[in-house]
Amino acid sequence: MAALYLHDLGVGDQLLAGGLFWEPHYGMAAWDGQDWSQIGSPLEGDVFDFLRFDDGNGEKLYIVGNLYVGGDDLWHVARLDDGTWTFLDHGDITNSVNRMAVWDDGTGPGLYVTGDFDTLDGVTTHNGIARWDGTQWHPLNGGMTSVNFPNIGLALEVFDDGSGEQLYLGGTFQRVDGMPFFYLARWDGSEWSDVGNGQPNLSVTDMCVHDDGSGTALYIVGDFSGVAGMEMNHVARWDGIEWSDLDRGTQRQSSGVNACAVFDDGSGPALYISGGISEASGKPMCNIARWDGTEWHNPAGGLDCTGNQGAFAMLGLPPDSPFGPSMFVGGSFSQAGGQATNFIAEYRGCYCRADLDGNGILTTQDFLTYLNLWVARDPVADWNTDGTINTQDFLAYLNEWVAGCG
Repeated sequence: MAALYLHDLGVGDQLLAGGLFWEPHYGMAAWDGQDWSQIGSPLEGDVFDFLRFDDGNGEKLYIVGNLYVGGDDLWHVARLDDGTWTFLDHGDITNSVNRMAVWDDGTGPGLYVTGDFDTLDGVTTHNGIARWDGTQWHPLNGGMTSVNFPNIGLALEVFDDGSGEQLYLGGTFQRVDGMPFFYLARWDGSEWSDVGNGQPNLSVTDMCVHDDGSGTALYIVGDFSGVAGMEMNHVARWDGIEWSDLDRGTQRQSSGVNACAVFDDGSGPALYISGGISEASGKPMCNIARWDGTEWHNPAGGLDCTGNQGAFAMLGLPPDSPFGPSMFVGGSFSQAGGQATNFIAEYRGCYCRADLDGNGILTTQDFLTYLNLWVARDPVADWNTDGTINTQDFLAYLNEWVAGCG
């Protein structure tokens, strides 16, 4: 699972899921809360991102990925026009397109795409990032220009650091427009620059804008262990002035942090991150973690504690969404909150973490789930987070379970 998005296909908002899968539909499908359905006309391939964009003719749904319609032609950018997919790249992109963002550089809103490509629409100067104005593609100066190093864009985000909105690019690159910008750079509409005179020491895989109570900031996640020469393990915060860590960040099992999202489970908006996370700030985690602005938490039992990947896509939804306050996660996991699941799960908002299956109510199933975790000495069972699983944890959970969700 690579992408999750909320969109109205004409019958009300539905959850759109995209990625490398074949069932229930090839590459992408829509979930209405009961059933999965096909999105638009038949299309094969892998969808890596969804986004709405108005090119001047009305807002429409766009997708990127590796796409086929009959034959062997490979396409990468498509728009849904009255239920039929229209391709925008003429089948000549090399490799892949991974992410999109909408931003106005002063000349009008544009659709920005990034990925692993040199050629786009017959032009060989795009180098991994380009802007669609509704009619044609434009380069962003020289794009990613590393030599003997993969130029892959993995994340795009729009953020205002106090000097106006700019477009931020994260990925595996080490040079942009000929300048030594490692793994993170920003575009102001005319030129590229680094961020805060400091750079991550490994790739950036996702970015989120969030206010944890200390002001709106840009959060980056990825494989890095440091930013601007300071230790920051896989997650870091840029407030427009300086970089800071989040209480020592996370420790990984065999992979870094893949994705982030902002979600309010009823206790206030928080930053969620997922990947191969074994601990955060010394606390045991199971491939997902929640930052409340002060400390890290393991939400609802985590994701597949025996695995090491977590989620590759995360989407937090507000209470007025058709699904209520929910966060959807998609990835390579087979368990969520101690329950079996196939690569996608829904975490529902609840004021008490004793709701281990995240369905908004406490039942015997939650108690039995915790009991099994406690007997197995699973890290999730460390309810008082003192680093030891004992009777005190069992009693702490029991008290919360008896108190109920209120």
